[in-house]
Amino acid sequence: MRSKLLSILFVVVVNASVVSTAHAIETTPTGSVLINGQAAYTALLNVPLRITRKNATEMRFRNTGYAWSDWEDCTSTKNWALTPGGAGQRKVDAQFRNAAGAESDLFFDTITAAADLQIAAFSTPLGASVDTTIKAKYTVKNFSDFPAATSTTSLYLSSDSTLSNLDVTLSSQVTNRLAPWGSDTTETDILIPGGLSPGTYYLIVKANSAKNVVESNATIASNTKTRAIQIGPDLVVSALGAPPQSAPGATIMVTETVRNTSPTMATSATTTGIYFSTNAVLDASDTLIGERAVAPLAPGEVNTGTAEYTLPVTGVGKYYIFTKTDNANAVFESYENNNTKYTTIQLGPDLVVLYLAAPVSVASGSVITIKDTTKNWGTGMGADPSATGFYLSSDTTLDAGDTWFGERAVSSLGPAENSTVSAYYTLPAVAPGVWYIIGKADNANVVAELNENNNSRSRMIIIL
Repeated sequence: MRSKLLSILFVVVVNASVVSTAHAIETTPTGSVLINGQAAYTALLNVPLRITRKNATEMRFRNTGYAWSDWEDCTSTKNWALTPGGAGQRKVDAQFRNAAGAESDLFFDTITAAADLQIAAFSTPLGASVDTTIKAKYTVKNFSDFPAATSTTSLYLSSDSTLSNLDVTLSSQVTNRLAPWGSDTTETDILIPGGLSPGTYYLIVKANSAKNVVESNATIASNTKTRAIQIGPDLVVSALGAPPQSAPGATIMVTETVRNTSPTMATSATTTGIYFSTNAVLDASDTLIGERAVAPLAPGEVNTGTAEYTLPVTGVGKYYIFTKTDNANAVFESYENNNTKYTTIQLGPDLVVLYLAAPVSVASGSVITIKDTTKNWGTGMGADPSATGFYLSSDTTLDAGDTWFGERAVSSLGPAENSTVSAYYTLPAVAPGVWYIIGKADNANVVAELNENNNSRSRMIIIL
C-alpha cells in the first residue's frame, strides 16, 4: 500500500509541474513591429508602424539608442517619428507587457532613411533648329525630410517621351547638396545636334543621373521630366506693307517678305496667305483675300512678293491685314506659332473742321462772317455730301445745351480733299461775356466716319 501511495503522489506532483510550466509559456507576452509596411526606404521622418502582439496588453517603442516611450495600450498601428539627421539606416525597437507586468524580449525593424530627388520644374523653347544652342532651365528638389548629397543632373534628346539608353546625352551638371525639401535651379545652354530630320523630339532631364545619391524613390518617372520640341526650319514674315487707309471693296497693294530664320533648309514650296480681319487675332472667321507661291528657302534666305488684293465690301472702321507664311502647313517647322504678321487699315472717310475764323468781339445778336475749312482726313475713301453746323456755347465743348445758329452745305469730298467757305450768320441774343463759336463737320451725322469724335473745332468770341 505505501509504495502504491507514493507512486500516486509522485505522478500528481509531476503532472502539476508540467501544467504550471505550460501555463507560463502560454502567457509570456510577444509580438512584432514593421516600419512603413516593411518598405526598404523612407523619405519621411514620420512613418506608420504595423504591430502584432500576443498575451500582451501594453506596448512601448524607441529609436534604438534613445529613451523608451511610455507604456500604452496595445494597438495594431501607430505613427512614429524616426530619429532626425542624415540619410542612413534607422532602427525601431518594440517591447510588450502583459497584465501581470511580465515584459517581452525586444523586437525591432529597420528602414533606410533617404533623399528623394525630383525635377520640380523644367522649361525649354518649343522649337529649335539643328546646330543651334538653346537654353534649358530646370529645378531639382529634394522631396524628403533627409538631406541629399551632391548629385548629377543630365539632359537628353530623345525621339520619344521615354528615356532609354538610345537617347543622346546633351549635357550634365552638378546639383548642389540639398537640405530637406530644398531645391536647386540651373539654367544651361544645350546644343541641338546636326543631321536631325525635321520632326517632334523630346528633351528629358533626369535628376541623380549618375546615381550619386541613395534615394527612397529612384524610378525614372520620379526622377525625370519631359518637354516636346519641334526641330526643323522656321519660316516667318519678316516685313509687311499695306496702305494705312482705303475703302470697302477697293484694291490695295500688299508687299510682304518671308524669311527662313533657321539653319535648316525648308525643302518644300509654300504659299503665303493674305487675310482681312476685324481684330488682331487671325482665326477661322477671317477672310482670305489672296495667296502667293513661295519657293523652297535655304537657311537665312528671303522671298519678297508684291501683289494686288481686293478688300471685302464691309462697313467703315478699323481693320487688319494679316499675312501668314506656310499657309497650308506644308513645312514641318521648329515654331508653328510665329508665321503671321499684321498691319492695320482704316476704311472710310473722316470729316473734320480743319480751320475756323470769326470776329474777336461783336454785339449780341450781330450778323457775322464765319470762314471754315471742312476736310476729309480719310485718304482711302471719299465722303458723301454733308453739312457743317455752327453753335454758340459758353465753353469749348459741344453739348445739348449749346445754341445752333446756322450751317452750310459741304459737297462730296474725295480722299484728303477739303472745302473752304465764308458765309454770314446771325448770332443769338445772349448776355455780354466770353462765348465760343463751335463748328461741327457732318452736323446731321449722315456720313459714316472712321472717327466720330473729332468733328468739332471752337473759337472764342467776346459778346459786348
